[in-house]
Amino acid sequence: LLFFDNGVEKKQSEVYALKIDEKGGRVDIDFHFKLPKEVYNERMGSAYMINDTTILCCCSKKHITVLANKKGQLFWTLNSAIPPYRAQFLKEEEVAPYLKP
Repeated sequence: LLFFDNGVEKKQSEVYALKIDEKGGRVDIDFHFKLPKEVYNERMGSAYMINDTTILCCCSKKHITVLANKKGQLFWTLNSAIPPYRAQFLKEEEVAPYLKP
């Protein structure tokens, strides 16, 4: 289970991933990281696993989408004119036919 904590009380957004053991009735934190304070998002943030190591986070109130690893290191930041609420990571081969002249 992956979720985005807007971090209203701390003024810093965070991402949590939980491992759920239904048979054992346990929940453990798989990983957790804080986003940089510059991309704090007081509401409508979201996080999505791209693969085993990277997470795509939308910080809608800041108009920013970031790609991070499980330690919170940012690989890139996308600033947009509209507030992103959900984003999907597309592989190059999926969009290549539409980008070529």
